[in-house]
Amino acid sequence: MKQGMARLAAVAGVVVLTAGLPAMAGVAYGAGQPHGVARPTSGLSRLERLGRGALFRNFLAASAQGELAGVDVRARSDGWAVGLRCTGKCQDQYTLIEHWNGRRWSRVPSPSPSRIQYLGAVRAVSARDAWAVGSYATDHDNVIRTLIEHWNGRRWTRVPSPNPSTGPDGVSALEGVTAVSGHDAWAAGLYGLRNGDVRPLLLHWNGVRWSAVPSPHRSPLSTLMSVSATSAGNAWAVGESGEVGTSMLLMHWNGVRWSLVPGLRGQTSLQSVSAVSARDAWAAGVSCPDRCNSNRPPIRAELLHWNGTRWARAVSPEPGADSELTGVSGLTARDAWAVGEFCHTRCQSPELGSTVLLLHWNGARWARATGPGFAPRTADLVGVSALSARRAWAVGLLCSKACFRAGVVVRPLTLRWNGRRWAS
Repeated sequence: MKQGMARLAAVAGVVVLTAGLPAMAGVAYGAGQPHGVARPTSGLSRLERLGRGALFRNFLAASAQGELAGVDVRARSDGWAVGLRCTGKCQDQYTLIEHWNGRRWSRVPSPSPSRIQYLGAVRAVSARDAWAVGSYATDHDNVIRTLIEHWNGRRWTRVPSPNPSTGPDGVSALEGVTAVSGHDAWAAGLYGLRNGDVRPLLLHWNGVRWSAVPSPHRSPLSTLMSVSATSAGNAWAVGESGEVGTSMLLMHWNGVRWSLVPGLRGQTSLQSVSAVSARDAWAAGVSCPDRCNSNRPPIRAELLHWNGTRWARAVSPEPGADSELTGVSGLTARDAWAVGEFCHTRCQSPELGSTVLLLHWNGARWARATGPGFAPRTADLVGVSALSARRAWAVGLLCSKACFRAGVVVRPLTLRWNGRRWAS
């Protein structure tokens, strides 16, 4: 399960930069976990889980084919999904890009600038214009840098991108991307400072180059996990902020500048945002209703709605004791999807099973949708993309047995909604 409070572990365990709630990372896996690595209470962060060198390899310690983290389907016969693929025992981790042609998904060659990298988000403007973003670790000095790749209708190529963090332990990473035209796109993530602070990172594409844009948020230990735009004058970026008692982070772009938008009370990390219009947007993530700084806090799926004036919590179905959402996709005011996972009892023990979580918005309420019957703790959903009332896709990973344990084989997972049910 993806850690709600974002953390980034550098390659080979050289440096760890932590943003969010440190206490949530204090629950150990228990006997049998390699090197005594502690597992965050609500699971691994996306940056840890999607290829952070030795840490990721320790969890898998076996043949791993890879996983998918982001998906964007813009037409019935044109969609993209991105993540990482591994070789051997995941000693090397390369970018993974798959294309949907209306009948099946197939892998498309993509640049891999080093031996450790991943892609976490993708967004297409047209059949000849798409962006994918993530991070990679340099082979010579273990510095983590931003990674941006572009599709021109024929092939994926790497595009130069800013890296505000410098020094031997520098960390600059991208988590989300959105685009409204060929000359207007945004990417969001985080970068680290020499004093250990982690700040939000915002990059803009003007049709010629990517450049860093000042963020209005200056508090230490803050990250952006997702960004979504409907026009040149309307975009949202969400994440988390704070060291003790992490709070949600909400930023809005009005065409001129980014500004902070007041969030709601509570210890919450927002993992995904989907803007439908200037008066309609959804944000999803995870919250701690009772003391996140305790050793084993319960967690709850968090859903927020923007009505053009303010953000408000939506009632989220709680099928288990622990639930979290990692992706959301709004199609219309009456049609949206959110994905993640939940545990029937609690997620503290590897023996307690978790199940994929699929939620649907019908304009009046959120309700749980039935998904494929995976064995406990063998599947995880990360991203979702809705194309129409009868077409939506969700992506993540499928494990041969309980995920994140020695000897597991991990494969990319893709689910499809046909208007009646979800199927792999």
